[in-house]
Amino acid sequence: MKKIIEIDEKKYKKIKKNKLLRVDVEDIKEYKSKDLVYFKCNNKIMKRKIKNVLDDSIILQKKLGILRIILVIILIIILFIICKKIVLNILDNRVKDNINKLRVDEISVVIVDINPSVYFKVKNNTIIDTKCLNEDRENVINNLDYDDNYTYKDSNGKPLVDIINLIYDEAQKQGYDTSNGITVSSSNPSIEVIVENINDATFNKIDVNEEMDRIKDVEDIKEVELTKKEYNNQLLNELQKDSDYNKTFSCSIIDDQVKCYMMEYDNDTLSEFGFNEAIEYIKTLYDNAFTFRRLLNKFDIKFNADEGPINSIYLNNKQYHYTSVMVSNLNDCNNVRQETITVYRSLTISKDVPNGIFMYLPFSKVELLTQTYDNADVIVVDGSKYCW
Repeated sequence: MKKIIEIDEKKYKKIKKNKLLRVDVEDIKEYKSKDLVYFKCNNKIMKRKIKNVLDDSIILQKKLGILRIILVIILIIILFIICKKIVLNILDNRVKDNINKLRVDEISVVIVDINPSVYFKVKNNTIIDTKCLNEDRENVINNLDYDDNYTYKDSNGKPLVDIINLIYDEAQKQGYDTSNGITVSSSNPSIEVIVENINDATFNKIDVNEEMDRIKDVEDIKEVELTKKEYNNQLLNELQKDSDYNKTFSCSIIDDQVKCYMMEYDNDTLSEFGFNEAIEYIKTLYDNAFTFRRLLNKFDIKFNADEGPINSIYLNNKQYHYTSVMVSNLNDCNNVRQETITVYRSLTISKDVPNGIFMYLPFSKVELLTQTYDNADVIVVDGSKYCW
């Protein structure tokens, strides 16, 4: 049964404005705290919740105004966003740490050709085994100037860079032809980053079949393949545990190596879109900035550290300008309606190109684990023929 209290207009207005919270009642036994009570004035009725019951009156709870309700909602949203960021950051760091621990155990095959050809087994950028592929060149390896306590099979061996430079110097001392410099071959693209720190060296990307064919005379191929397979499966399994897997990025084993790419959600062709629609679409890319930052952090890809829009991304410590590129296939730049507009979340590739020619790399083509890309994926834009 509703508890209805009839009051005059003056009291009704005061209660409505939260200026009258203590109301006298005849029989307090009818009222309990947290009960609803209804106030009637003429044909108007409003309800309030009872905060407390006294000996001869009741105390009403204040009713939140619209402004207070809005402020409370905003506060709740802010707290939710902050908590969500903290939780996601913890989860992302856990995934990143687990991935990095696994990547330390990755074993790569590296073949170095100077004049002697040498096969290295490399783990965490450190040599764990060395074998010469030319039997008559083994004296180059045997005469290397390294510490007496150092052996190639020591898991805490020397860095790949140092040993390749030593081999190069020793080959020169022994009179071998080193005029063509050093060629470092591997199926693992991350080795290319190491090669950049070696003088007179070029990287040669080879497939696993060629890699195995070259070392088959000095190594148990089945053992190497099994090691690679076990590592790939463990790494892929760890990546698939991530809550964002198949949402913002996806991974697969390609050419006997785990490769991960950002999902194609940001690389869409917008048919029959005008310039304004395309601009709005670009804004939505920046609205997803938090998700994109999480992806970069997860794969330990560096970017400008301020809280504003991302304008620089670093792949293996090389800086790339980050932008959204909008390209139309129409030659008529004054046409209000664009026939086809493609929006790319891209990196600018700086090269010596003619004026008006621009080179962009869609970020979805960057391999996230090794932070490398194929030159074939770079988009060349002729500014004189395209509208943006």
